[in-house]
Amino acid sequence: MPLFRRGESASTLDLLVVGLGNPGRKHARDRHNIGFMVVDAFARKFRIAIDRHERDAFTGKGQIAGRTVMLAKPQTFMNLSGRAVAAISSFHKVDASEILVVYDDADLEPGRLRLRATGSAAGHNGVKSIIQNLGTENFARLKFGVGRAGN
Repeated sequence: MPLFRRGESASTLDLLVVGLGNPGRKHARDRHNIGFMVVDAFARKFRIAIDRHERDAFTGKGQIAGRTVMLAKPQTFMNLSGRAVAAISSFHKVDASEILVVYDDADLEPGRLRLRATGSAAGHNGVKSIIQNLGTENFARLKFGVGRAGN
């Protein structure tokens, strides 16, 4: 299925956008929280209030380009993100191919982006958790370069 599909589905969502990060003020500005920061930027741009707490995540639902989108920020800490993603996608009947995960990539120079339709975890524990909990690698990922610490 394509990322932005339209047609018959049990889900009322067209896309679930998940930003990875670690909860709490202590981690709010960490470079590893870039996924949360991007989801917050989407929320501001498209006026989607992330005002619900459900299934171990803060969520908000709205319209982007005529599609119903849910934004989610798991509150399980990065390495356990899959638990929240699987719970949300199961409850809302969202197929893995309708999920976009946004996260940091230390192997990309700061500011670089890489979009992948599917793939392995490539050493990222948050993505590894999502793959394990969904039982598939068939979800899109948007990697934001943060570089290595000290660079």
